[in-house]
Amino acid sequence: MLEDYGLETKQGPKGVVVYAPHNQQAWDNLLVAYVAKQGGLEGAQQILKPALSTLEPLSATVSSSRKNRDDGRTQREMSVSSRLGAAAQLHDLLEVAACHPIVTRFGFKLPKDLKQWGYDVV
Repeated sequence: MLEDYGLETKQGPKGVVVYAPHNQQAWDNLLVAYVAKQGGLEGAQQILKPALSTLEPLSATVSSSRKNRDDGRTQREMSVSSRLGAAAQLHDLLEVAACHPIVTRFGFKLPKDLKQWGYDVV
């Protein structure tokens, strides 16, 4: 039954050993699973301590925080993707802009003094 809540158990020499969650996410998962499982039971079958009414707001907060975190991650990933596309387009435009002086000032011929501008002329 404890496994339904996400707890790890093991048969020990003196009975069942229950392992506590190891990190915050595991504790949050336990809370959400507890509220979901207990919420589906009738009042007489529910565990009295801790009371479901006490843990329901905490579970709602955890669920809301997870949704906000996931939405934020998705938004950041979309922004990075958009920014990379814009950076690629900007790179292409800068290459075109760099060619403009060569076309207008030097008549399509690469002079050797472009090294002074930071270009490697081969």
